[in-house]
This record gives sequence, structure tokens and C-alpha cells, in this order.
Amino acid sequence: MISQLFVIFATFTLFLVGLAGLIMPFIPGLPLIWLGIFIYGLGTSFVKISIAFVVWSGIIALLGMIIDFLAGLLGAKVFGASWLGVLGALLGLILGFSFFNLPGIFPGAFAGAFLAEYIQHQEGRIAAKAGVGSLLGLLLGGLLKLVLSLGLIGAFLLKILSS
Repeated sequence: MISQLFVIFATFTLFLVGLAGLIMPFIPGLPLIWLGIFIYGLGTSFVKISIAFVVWSGIIALLGMIIDFLAGLLGAKVFGASWLGVLGALLGLILGFSFFNLPGIFPGAFAGAFLAEYIQHQEGRIAAKAGVGSLLGLLLGGLLKLVLSLGLIGAFLLKILSS
């Protein structure tokens, strides 16, 4: 049988790494938080948290990941970016992170959307609007991840502490 202390340590380690995913875009935060919940349930034979709780938290984590991924892209699209601008925002985000780590994410996404739209339309106003849209989408996606991450951890804590 797995030691109770190891299960608790593994769960909270996954929670902390998952929370780090809020500021580091290539760490899958919500899935790691869900994995912590799953490991706790499995390691405690689903006594304090039910299988249904693990399944629902997994569904929430999956939906949160999908929405977060699409948020920056949809933000650019809502603000009038073409799919080329949306692709530019995604590439800019990746390049910004690659070269400048965390500080490069937002300017990279903005610059990618801006450049792609400017090349296509040759108009600064349209390009700037697309860049702003990609930034707003990224910020809203990040806010959603924060709320869902804290919500999953909070619901988990309520479950185990109230049992």
C-alpha cells in the first residue's frame, strides 16, 4: 500500500507545479492539478473524494485547457484578425517565450498578430487592433486558468477537510 504521506506529498507537489503553469505557458497546469486529485483519490481508495469528483474535476480541467488555448486565438479573431493574424499571434507567443521567457509572451503575441496583419493589409490600425485582441484573449485565458486552478484546489481541500 502506498504511504499516506507520499500520496499527500505527491498531490501537493503536483498542485504547486500546476499553479506554476499559470505563469509558465508550457507547463500544463490544469492537467497537473487534476493528476494530483486523481493520485490522492487512488492513493486513498477514493474514501474522502469520490470517483465522480475526480471525473468532474477532470472534465473541468480539460474544458479549461481547451478554452485557454483558444482564448488568445479567439481574442484576435473577435478583434478582426484574419486566420493569418491568429497564426501570427500563436507563433509570436512561442517565439517570444523562446527568446525572452515569460516577459516575451505578451509582446510576442502582440507582435506576431500585428506583423501578420500588417503584411496582409498594409494598415497599422487593423494590425494594432488584431494585436490588442490577441493580448486580451491571452489575459482572459490566463484569468480563466487562475479561477479554475484555484477552484479545483479549493474544492479538493473542502472535500478532504470536511470528511
